Amino acid sequence: MSGDQAFLQRLAEAVQRQHEATMHLQQLASELIDHCQRMRSFADRLHVMRQELAPPSEEALNLPRILQGGPQRVGER
Repeated sequence: MSGDQAFLQRLAEAVQRQHEATMHLQQLASELIDHCQRMRSFADRLHVMRQELAPPSEEALNLPRILQGGPQRVGER
């Protein structure tokens, strides 16, 4: 094998390795995007569940001031 042929062979092998590495990185990037989307969906569902399970705040109830904080004895406020 002449010097040019050996060089071209090494170059072709290097290009092939680079191509395979690029394809692998693209696959990993796609899996990462899918994982991030699943995590975002999970976080969104968790946030909705938390809102559904959390007791409403006094501001959300919009109670008159006299009723906020539950029953109290006269003069304790």
